[in-house]
Amino acid sequence: MTSGKKYKMKTNTKARLLVARISFLQEELSIIEEENREALKAFQDFVLKDQYVLDKIKKNEETRTKEYQSSISEKKIDPIKPKLKTSQAPKEKKLYKKIVRKTHPDKLINLSKQEKLKKEKLFKIAKEAIENDDYYTLFNVAKKLDIFDIKITEKHVESFKGKIVNLESKINKIKNSIAWQWYTSDEEAKKTIFEKYKTII
Repeated sequence: MTSGKKYKMKTNTKARLLVARISFLQEELSIIEEENREALKAFQDFVLKDQYVLDKIKKNEETRTKEYQSSISEKKIDPIKPKLKTSQAPKEKKLYKKIVRKTHPDKLINLSKQEKLKKEKLFKIAKEAIENDDYYTLFNVAKKLDIFDIKITEKHVESFKGKIVNLESKINKIKNSIAWQWYTSDEEAKKTIFEKYKTII
């Protein structure tokens, strides 16, 4: 008979699962973005054959030009505010220092040119990641450098979840676009989608 006690997954296990999910979504997004470039081109080529659409686009461009010229004369330029850097937690700094010890250009003197370029690239990625509080990227760089004594906290788990939400949002935005839906539909559905497009441009 079980005690009914709820199993609590270890933070590191949760992080590993989330990292695997992020890697999968990044690959999916990359493939979809590549295919979407073809979808946009095909849809644009098809759209520009329709005279009604061409006339509508021309009219919209004329309206936008007038609105833009009007806004230029009234626009106020706001002063540029300096970007404030966020202060990283000790664990992030500690991991970053471990990465720097393996990738900083001053530490690469005895390496081959190819190995130097590889580690210099990782150094730049890690530097940008620490500046942007991107612990997932920092975590990935550490793994590539065989740094495995990484302390994962619930804060990092939450940031990984946020990255997943962001990636899923980008994928869904493409899949919900008219160009994508038109490109991935059969001929009958393409006609319906195009007619809908003509009503909203």
